[in-house]
Amino acid sequence: MSHTPGPWTDISDKPKCKGKWPPMAMVKAGGRSAIDCTDSGDSPSQDRANARLIAAAPDLLAALKLYVEKFEQDFGVKSAELALPEAIAAIAKAEGK
Repeated sequence: MSHTPGPWTDISDKPKCKGKWPPMAMVKAGGRSAIDCTDSGDSPSQDRANARLIAAAPDLLAALKLYVEKFEQDFGVKSAELALPEAIAAIAKAEGK
């Protein structure tokens, strides 16, 4: 199964999240879905940083896949496996492989 299509957006500064205690850190993923990052870190600013990172995840995955694909085209699959094992492992982890 694939993740919810983007865009994912940090909505922590929207009216329904602002002014709450503790400050809410929320991500909108696709349609009506939301990911609550409140209390995910050691401070409200770290909660917000976590929300920004989660919101960027689909874009980061797409960019990393494009980078690995381009590397494979230019240098071959074996070279990519040797040079980019962390990138390949991160993609596999994100895709549940």
